[in-house]
Amino acid sequence: AALHAREIVRKLLLFAKRIPPKQKPVDINTVVHDVIPFFESRCVRKGVKVRCDLGLDLPAIFADESQIRQIVMNLVVNAIKYTPRGHVLVRVAWTTPSAHAGVEARRSALIAVSDTGPGIPPELRQQIWKRGFRASQHAQEVEGEGIGLYVVREIVQLHGGDVDVTAADGGGSLFTVTLPQDRRQRARDGSATSSAEKGPFA
Repeated sequence: AALHAREIVRKLLLFAKRIPPKQKPVDINTVVHDVIPFFESRCVRKGVKVRCDLGLDLPAIFADESQIRQIVMNLVVNAIKYTPRGHVLVRVAWTTPSAHAGVEARRSALIAVSDTGPGIPPELRQQIWKRGFRASQHAQEVEGEGIGLYVVREIVQLHGGDVDVTAADGGGSLFTVTLPQDRRQRARDGSATSSAEKGPFA
């Protein structure tokens, strides 16, 4: 209980101050590999298995390593909470857009966390990102303060990425985070595009 309380306080302090990401090259496979052992005892108690599917030879992304770790931890914790039995799968992959996709479509890292829990009704999939939101049917059954997914979305947005939730194949939920390889490159491309649109005599 004390550890859980410290986690909550740390999350609140982090985003109360809106700490900007301290970016450096980050190997997401290494982050996932280092994070998963923290959940072993909890998984043993619940009878839930956490599996990993890590992509081979993935390039590093330019990001805040501690915040990427927080994304993975929050998503895995959330999945374990709502999975009474079965498994949680953490997948890391790489997306490469087609050549005609445009300037904004950059190479991105993908972190996907799926579970075999009850899933999230479509009408609640936008509400779960709100700070303090907890589904009423699980509010008394599941521990937590309802800020984990809110924190995930805030971090992802700070890194110029996207996060979404859908139904997983075979039931449960699938959370997908997409992070640009280097947000600085996207910003430079955006500035170049704006200048080109204005023309040399703007």
